[in-house]
Parts: sequence; C-alpha cells; structure tokens
Amino acid sequence: MRAGRIAGNAVETAAKLALGREVDGIVTAPAHKHALHLAGFPYPGHTEWLAHLAGDVDVAMMLAAEGRLDGAIAFHGLVRYDAYNEMSGRQSTSIALLDSSGSGIVISSIHHRDQARLYAKQVVGGRAELELSPEEEEAMRAALAGEAPEVGERQRRRSSS
Repeated sequence: MRAGRIAGNAVETAAKLALGREVDGIVTAPAHKHALHLAGFPYPGHTEWLAHLAGDVDVAMMLAAEGRLDGAIAFHGLVRYDAYNEMSGRQSTSIALLDSSGSGIVISSIHHRDQARLYAKQVVGGRAELELSPEEEEAMRAALAGEAPEVGERQRRRSSS
C-alpha cells in the first residue's frame, strides 16, 4: 500500500508541475496497478489518472522512440573512484547526464566513512557553469564522446572542506 501511495503521489506531483508549466513533460515507468488500487487510486493505471488530472482530456502513451529525443538524456558518462583513498570499492561517483545539445547536469556523490556529500553542477552547451573536479571532467568527456571512461582503480584524495 505504501509503494502505491508513493507512486501515486509522484504521478500527481509530476502532473501538477507539467500543468503549471514548471516542467516540459513527464516520463513514467510501469506502475504496479494493484499497489495503486490498494492505495486508493481509482483508475485502471497511471495513464488514465494523468488524463483525469489534466481535465479528462484524450491522452496517448508512447512506449518507445525510434531515435533520439531532443531534450531527453542523449549522452551519459559515469566515473567511480575512491575520493579519500581510504575506502575500497570506489564508492564515490560522478555522472554526467546531457541532452543532444550537450546541456544537462553533472552529479557527484562523494562517500567518506563518516558522511556522504552530493554535488550537482549545471551544464549548458557542453560547458559547466561551475568548476568541475577531475572526475567530473572525465565523466563529461566520456558523455560528450559517447564512450565509457577508464574503469581502472582510481585513487583520489580530496580535502574535506
């Protein structure tokens, strides 16, 4: 029941954002219909519920795209590394998620045994608006080149500032 409520609330929030023109579109994954029903959502699925939230308009579901969708994630690059040189398993990560124009976001999750930090930096036209770390630069290069970065063990030291 909890999963259905969470999924239903996410769909409702996304619909409100789209109807308020705060986002350009909504992308959903398959939803567990029985969980939605147990949570009290009376529609056969989230497509019908989205239609109701939009004012009972006709809706269409797109299952796949033949080619690239401008505005969607077209390029990605992922780099795993050991940020503090004290944890095994390369648990820190930098990922670049870019659209067809090279715009998007670089997200870094830096893990330390006592804490984890998350950083997000906007990218416009292939250029980051804030300075990137070496790992973030590598993720960007890999994304823009359409290739996987080196997967060898990386040892990086970072200041804890």
